[in-house]
This record gives sequence, C-alpha cells and structure tokens, in this order.
Amino acid sequence: MGYATFADRFHDQMATHVRSAMPNRLPIRGDRHVRDVLRGSWQDAPTGSKKKSDDNGGEGVPEGVKQFDPKTPNGAASGDAVDLATVEKPEKPEWDNGFDEGVAKRFNAKRHVSLADLGTKLALDPVKERRRIRQLIVGGHGNKDMLATGSGDGPDVGDTLNLKESNKSTWLPYFNRDKFYGKAEIWILSCNVGNGPIPQIMADQSGSTVYAYTRTAYSTEPKPWESERGK
Repeated sequence: MGYATFADRFHDQMATHVRSAMPNRLPIRGDRHVRDVLRGSWQDAPTGSKKKSDDNGGEGVPEGVKQFDPKTPNGAASGDAVDLATVEKPEKPEWDNGFDEGVAKRFNAKRHVSLADLGTKLALDPVKERRRIRQLIVGGHGNKDMLATGSGDGPDVGDTLNLKESNKSTWLPYFNRDKFYGKAEIWILSCNVGNGPIPQIMADQSGSTVYAYTRTAYSTEPKPWESERGK
C-alpha cells in the first residue's frame, strides 16, 4: 500500500480548486467569437445572432465571399463610371449591434431607412445622365431570406424594411442593367444572404457580378474586387 506524498496531496488540492474556480472551456464557436472580439473593435461585430442570422450554412461553406455571375452579362461599358455605397439605418438604434454603423463610417456611405429609400439612394436616369454604377456596396443585416433595409437585426420581417425574393417586383427596377457600367460589381455586405436566392436574382437583373457571404460577415471584410484581382 502506497502513501501520497505532500507534493501529491498539494497538487490534487490545487487542481480541484482551479477546476471549481474556472468556467468550462468554451466550444470552438465560442472561442472563435472571443478571438474576434479581442482581435478588433466593435466594428468587427458580425450582423448578430438574432433572426437575421441563420448560422454559416453548414459544412463546406467557403471562408471568403461567394461570387454570383449573371446569366446574361452586360455588354460594353458606356457613360461615366461612379462608385456608390449605401447602408441601412435601422428604424430603432437597438436593432444594430454596431455593424451597420461600422460599415457606413468605413465607406462614408449613404444611409437608407427603408426598401423604398434604397431605391431613392440608387436613383439614376440613364436617359438623362451619363452616370453609370461601376461598383456598388449595399450593407445591412441579413440572412438567406432577406437583406434588411431598415429593420436591422430587429424582429421586423415585413416588406417595407426588408429586401426579399417575395417583394422583388418592388426592388428589381433599382438594379436595372442600363444603370450599370457594363458588367459592374455589386457587394452585398451582410451575413448569410449568399445562402439564398437574392444575389443571383440581383446579378441577372443588373447584368453584373454580385458578391455575397454564406457565413457571418464583418464590417472589416476586404473589398471582393480587390481580393479577386490580387489572386
């Protein structure tokens, strides 16, 4: 029969004390969230974990942005190329965790407060002016079914404050192909919208390439047209 030494007893007591004082280890997803918070500032906050966030789409989802090409691309570019950025401004401040504000400040973007206002921000008459959109950033909270245009990460899922497949008759004219500078580029800076039908519908309507995420998106994401050209 063996007897525990003082060192053994001391080690066992300390191990028990440490286990009781420290919380259980976070799962990998929790660890990643903590790292994200420690890695940057509030501007690194994703679009949230409420109804506008439907997780990351399952296994095999690419780490970067997903590209959606139009079935029929625009032809040769004409007119004067301009770049635009517009980000939703949620109806209630508490419907944003800092993501919308971060994107808007980063790109000095216009702010739309509803789906109709998004159309106003993208208003352009190809018959009366030479401006054509070359690169467009549309930011907001989202999931596979909708891009928020004023509902933020709040509970509203209606047609007034959200861009959805079901109300595409309202927003398709905002993306008419004659408003774009040839095969232009549209960046949907939002969580998980790339898991649904919106990006492809938008690409086909505009005759342009659309980039969207099938995962959590951050306000600090690199511009997809710069990362693609850098490969």
